[in-house]
Amino acid sequence: MTQLELHIEPDWRERLERARLADLMTLLTAELGREVQRKAGREVRYLTLPGPGPGLYLKRLAAPPLRAQLADRARGERAGRGEREAREPERVIGAGLRASQPIAWGCVRRFGLAGDALLITEEVRGAPLAKALADAAPSTRRALLQGVGGLIGRMHAYEIFHEVRSKDVIACEDRGLALIDRDPKDALGALAAGSDGALLCLARCEYLRVRGGAKLSPAERVRVLRDYLDAARNPLSLRDALAIVARALEAEFAEHRANPALLAEFGPLEP
Repeated sequence: MTQLELHIEPDWRERLERARLADLMTLLTAELGREVQRKAGREVRYLTLPGPGPGLYLKRLAAPPLRAQLADRARGERAGRGEREAREPERVIGAGLRASQPIAWGCVRRFGLAGDALLITEEVRGAPLAKALADAAPSTRRALLQGVGGLIGRMHAYEIFHEVRSKDVIACEDRGLALIDRDPKDALGALAAGSDGALLCLARCEYLRVRGGAKLSPAERVRVLRDYLDAARNPLSLRDALAIVARALEAEFAEHRANPALLAEFGPLEP
């Protein structure tokens, strides 16, 4: 037995219906908009609607392996992947931060198992963090870095431990920062649970930022850490925190150097 489930936020239903984007199978299978990304198990397309306003991102998610679906059901997790991904920006927004707003999600459910799914989010206008930092004047760059430290620190203060890559942070037109592409699989729960877990998560984010092309000077790294500690309400001294992050970051880069696939994709990297 097959069930089609589609949730559309009330404020968006009329606009999506007018654009003929309120049908689950159309959203999952039709050649809509412009392809932005395609990789195993997922596709992202950019859609525009008639009239003014931001565009939309449609993320299509292939059904996970049967074993994963059965494990979800055993845990009592009924939501499809689109709905689970929609929860992540809601958590970020609940922490007082900006994130891409989910406006619709749905899935095909067969014999009680959630299969192919989708998520539609509103476009956040601005530039990816790496580009914004590269193009910024010194004073703007300092403000952006302060925002980065504060953003991750506030996430951690609300116990939201996630990988944050440069491409996941948008420098908005008003110079604020917003998070996009929140995926539950990027959660760092196991890392956060260890000794000094929050700082280990920060080091992971810093490694990913360097991997994304946004490298900072030593003085800038210290400034980000100071702003992070303030926002996270972490009582450690800057010196002690810096030592922990430095060791953890070196471990991240050591793993990178030992991984042929990462070396092939991103080249050799250093802190």
